[in-house]
Amino acid sequence: MREFIEGMIATERAVCPVCGEQQYKDINIAEEGCEEVWVRMRAICTCEYEKRQEAERTIKRLERQSRIDYLKRRHLPEKRLHGFTFDADDRPKSEASIICRRYVDRWQTVKEKGYGLLLHGNVGTGKTFYAACIVNAMIEKGIAAELTTITRLINTIAIENRDVALAELNRLPLIVIDDLGAERQTEYSREMAFTVIDERIKSKRPLIVTTNLSPDEMVQADDMSQLRTYERVLEACPIRVGLTGRSRRRSDDKQNVETAMKDLFS
Repeated sequence: MREFIEGMIATERAVCPVCGEQQYKDINIAEEGCEEVWVRMRAICTCEYEKRQEAERTIKRLERQSRIDYLKRRHLPEKRLHGFTFDADDRPKSEASIICRRYVDRWQTVKEKGYGLLLHGNVGTGKTFYAACIVNAMIEKGIAAELTTITRLINTIAIENRDVALAELNRLPLIVIDDLGAERQTEYSREMAFTVIDERIKSKRPLIVTTNLSPDEMVQADDMSQLRTYERVLEACPIRVGLTGRSRRRSDDKQNVETAMKDLFS
């Protein structure tokens, strides 16, 4: 403590060469009623204070970006999904885009109520795109969110402890089950889908599901185990968005072909 105090005592009348402010301050350390005792302490000037504040802001920005990068590596393993953001949306005024943006903006309400979101529609209409937009937006806020599939979960659990993996997944504030129903239909995959969705409902945590099936098609499923899962999806997801229109994938494929040919034969 003595060394710390001595280090704070100014031995000379220093002046900042940049702003010209004093870098010391005289402080009265005498008790009330006693003879005055003044000690000259080191002090920082305005420009030094601003420099330190900027350094702290830089550190916080780096720490925040480091967390964002970690969350994306951990919960969005497909790098192509990192580019699926609302800024890249070419249909920002569509119903799907507006609802998905609002889902993020009203996250506190979504979280408290446990509101799930169902994105359904034909292949290539943008279901995965908007689901990934939400996940990226949540991660940018520093909130852990994961986009996965039943197949990926099965593969993960094959090399990890099932209960631990499922518990870790369910602890996340938000998860997306992408392309539900497209996985290879086995008794185990159906049981896995039901378990994940059922646990989210029990814990009252939000869930997003994307699927090629409409709600009407879900309730008409012939297989009882699938029907049980789909009924839980509809229970978990009161917010539902149907995506229609031309396939984004076909448009993207055409653009990719044109770009590649132009690069080779321009």
